[in-house]
Amino acid sequence: MTGPIYIEEAQPGDVLKVTLNKIVPRAYATNFNVPGMFGQFPNVYPGRPGQISVSRSRQDDDRVPARHRSAAAGHSRARSAVARKEPGRYSSVPPGEYAGNMDIRDFVAGTTLYVPVHVPGALLWTGDSHAGQGNGEVNLTAIETAYKEFNITVEVVKGKPLDFPRIETAKSWITMGFDQDLNKAWAQAKAQTVKFLSEQRGVSAEQAEKLMTSVSDCRVSQVVNIKKGIHCLNPKEYARQGRHGAPDQGDVEIPTSRTSRTPT
Repeated sequence: MTGPIYIEEAQPGDVLKVTLNKIVPRAYATNFNVPGMFGQFPNVYPGRPGQISVSRSRQDDDRVPARHRSAAAGHSRARSAVARKEPGRYSSVPPGEYAGNMDIRDFVAGTTLYVPVHVPGALLWTGDSHAGQGNGEVNLTAIETAYKEFNITVEVVKGKPLDFPRIETAKSWITMGFDQDLNKAWAQAKAQTVKFLSEQRGVSAEQAEKLMTSVSDCRVSQVVNIKKGIHCLNPKEYARQGRHGAPDQGDVEIPTSRTSRTPT
């Protein structure tokens, strides 16, 4: 894990825009399972007390562009977060309004995280590096690794507040929800998606809820990080084709500030 990084000009109410430019994983990665203790189905796969199953894989040459490597290396993703609004010491495991351990497999190089700022300087950090992960992460771990290089661009967005993180990919905007109860995580993801579609396309919440059933692809992100996660991919193409009102927000230039420093 690196950080925290103090971001100049970032204040509560702002939004931090974090773009993943390049991810280079190390040569080896590991997936491990602890039967009977962790994961979504510990009673189904009890194993022996204290038994730990570990598998290792070697990634392809990191000099090869990610899109030409194995599926694992091509889906490298990381945990990114800002400080919580409440002072104190917290576990880095559960995700929330500060982002964190979202475990959304689409959050890869070339994508962007928008996360609300809760404290001066935002205090950006990252960790939990994955070489690859299936949706759900049901046995507790993904293909866990470390990164040789993690290159990002950080910008401060003023005057466009968010109440919850969003992710932008080349084709979609991703909305999400987290809770220990998967049904409540779904309710939050649905509320965030309806809000986003309403804002993006200039329609009422009722119209956005109906629209969501036809355009949003909702998936289980993970079920093992104390809080379970649901995320919805909302394609940009519908707005670009002029459907349902407003143009796609991904085509709008947002004024930003770009300076950052590490606190001394």
